[in-house]
Amino acid sequence: MTLNAAHNQNTVVALEPGINSLQLGSWFGSNGVLMKVDVGSDYGSIYGRDYKYAPNGQKIVNLIYADGTNTGNGPVLGSQYATTDDMVKIGDATPKITGGISQNFRYKNFSVYILTDFKIGGQIWSGDYATIMGQGLAPETVYERDGHGLPYTYPDGTKANVGVILPGVVSTAGGGYTTNTNVVNPWWKYAGNYQSWDNDPIVRTNSIFNDSWGKLRELSITYNLPKEFIQKSKVFQSMSLSLIGRDLFYLFTTLPDRINPESLVSSGNVQGIQFGGLPGVRSYGISVKAGF
Repeated sequence: MTLNAAHNQNTVVALEPGINSLQLGSWFGSNGVLMKVDVGSDYGSIYGRDYKYAPNGQKIVNLIYADGTNTGNGPVLGSQYATTDDMVKIGDATPKITGGISQNFRYKNFSVYILTDFKIGGQIWSGDYATIMGQGLAPETVYERDGHGLPYTYPDGTKANVGVILPGVVSTAGGGYTTNTNVVNPWWKYAGNYQSWDNDPIVRTNSIFNDSWGKLRELSITYNLPKEFIQKSKVFQSMSLSLIGRDLFYLFTTLPDRINPESLVSSGNVQGIQFGGLPGVRSYGISVKAGF
């Protein structure tokens, strides 16, 4: 058995003279996420907008009215979590450990080779998860639409048990905060707080995940034909037949909804942003090796 593992932790010591920050890549501009390096910070930091909290530690909820946010004029049309004024560090893409394990088993004329890869730690912002949550495609977004929500009245007067209350506090006229009790359309719970693309600032920590995984990278079964049988051909000295499978399946993954943990937007410096990933592809093959 062969085991290899690596741990890497980098701190940015210096950039070009006069430069203290360098952006490596971004997704959806100033309202999305980005990766950058700052002098004195860890390499691999992910930045985006986080929740804004009241002095008591609860999340602040903005109320949406027909004439704007938190105006208090007329009925509440929606609610959305308030965000930090600027982008803050919301994750770190650097894994704690990466490596692999290989093992070769032999029995008579048969041999089995197994190769597994693993990655432990490191975070990603998943644009795929943000998209399926924001567009109501994830299984968990169906809960309220199936009638498990609170009583809610639509603008046309019809009623259904689809409403939600965002847990948190709303601001009061006196500058304080009070518990949010406003029932709104479930659209605000998902599209209003997850959507991958948005014209307004949106909380991005909802789609930050630890990206740990283990994968069966390769499995091969080989049969070595008996030498006395092969040498009768007077051409070959040896011959083996192998069945090979690669990228077969994940042994474990911490990402939800079967998101491909290796489908990052870049194979270079932007290792903490995932979006538009395709499913993993298995491959199978047959190998014939002959010795003369």
